[in-house]
Amino acid sequence: MIKPVYIVVTSPYIQAILNNSMANRFTSYDAALTRLMEIRSKYTACNPEKIPYDVGNEIVLWIKHYKTEELSSQGYLGNFVRIYIESYSYFRNKFFKLSIQDISDIPLKNHPMKNQEEGNRLMPNWGNPILSKVKKGVEFDSKKEAEAFIHQLAEQYPKTVKSATGLDGVMALVFSGHYKNKHQSFIFSATLKENGKYFISYWENNYNRKIKFKFFSFGFSMID
Repeated sequence: MIKPVYIVVTSPYIQAILNNSMANRFTSYDAALTRLMEIRSKYTACNPEKIPYDVGNEIVLWIKHYKTEELSSQGYLGNFVRIYIESYSYFRNKFFKLSIQDISDIPLKNHPMKNQEEGNRLMPNWGNPILSKVKKGVEFDSKKEAEAFIHQLAEQYPKTVKSATGLDGVMALVFSGHYKNKHQSFIFSATLKENGKYFISYWENNYNRKIKFKFFSFGFSMID
């Protein structure tokens, strides 16, 4: 399978179009079309069955780092565009150039690359000061104090940490960094200790885990 090659916004091809430089001025339609096909031959174009366009006269590409200033925090690493040919007059002469039209209605899940670094900022990791204290078993004098402590996580990460109804705590997506399972869901709950203090207990929230039971003469044990 051929690995896709995506163009970046700093490419001379893209910069010539954005800056409307002399490199993007052609004396004939065919000359402009040759440049368009040159771009197509070097970079991965979108499937016209998924994003309809005239494959003979234009291309649709995903450009890395294109107009992502306000979207990078949402995980966007680039955007889709349509590159087409248009004519214009200059000192009574007719010229042709490549132009860009933004395609902004493609959801992030359909983008070929995503800004994982920014995306991971939407959820805590185990280095977060709150989770670090949780792992160390920090104690609290009251249940209310413990709940207030762990709910700070929801204030920091409102999109990925939610209140866990009936569990005196929160349910959170935590960035683990594991190559197979980078994001794991955990329940964090205020729990009473034998000494009368409270701590934050936590466990993985995996309702889809398959559980097998091995029976013994005196009962059974749970095996992952």
